[in-house]
Amino acid sequence: QSIRIPEGAYRELRHLINMREIYATNRKTTKQRIKSLLLFVHLEDELKDVDKGWSNRYIQGLKELTCTEGVRQRLDMLLMDLDYARSQTLAILSKLKVFCQQHQEIDRYRVYLQSIPGIGCITALTILSRIGDPANLKNPRELGAFIGLVPREHSTGDAVTKGSITHLGDQALRMLLVEAAWVAIRRDAELNEFY
Repeated sequence: QSIRIPEGAYRELRHLINMREIYATNRKTTKQRIKSLLLFVHLEDELKDVDKGWSNRYIQGLKELTCTEGVRQRLDMLLMDLDYARSQTLAILSKLKVFCQQHQEIDRYRVYLQSIPGIGCITALTILSRIGDPANLKNPRELGAFIGLVPREHSTGDAVTKGSITHLGDQALRMLLVEAAWVAIRRDAELNEFY
């Protein structure tokens, strides 16, 4: 069977979303490396009075942390990596904003997707970058199968066995949709009751 490859503006959107994912992953990895370093040299409790939500105050505390020369060098380099990943992420987000302003069709679909509880701008644009033009979808069930959120089925004769989700499709998109679902059940009482 033939497959659909996003074309034109949707392909450009995919490039931008891929770059955002790369820098978001780099930020996460760098934060984990910093935490690992602090645990390894027993400095994790030095900033206990500072908000550890990676605020500017917390990062400033890391820059002023008293430690050995080798640890200081490593920590400073990791903080530079974190700063670079943050600045690149902001640059990509501003490019995405301009991109949406230039492509009215994509922006219109983004607004439609954001009307669904839990789905924000990044999740909406990631969905559009992965599926391409939504007009190419034959039915809504096709989207679930494309992402890999439908149950696996193994049937023989009269026996129908359904399992966990198939995990086909894009893992990053699946993770974003799971996060969107958690946000949706917190904000929408009816969805929360159903869940």
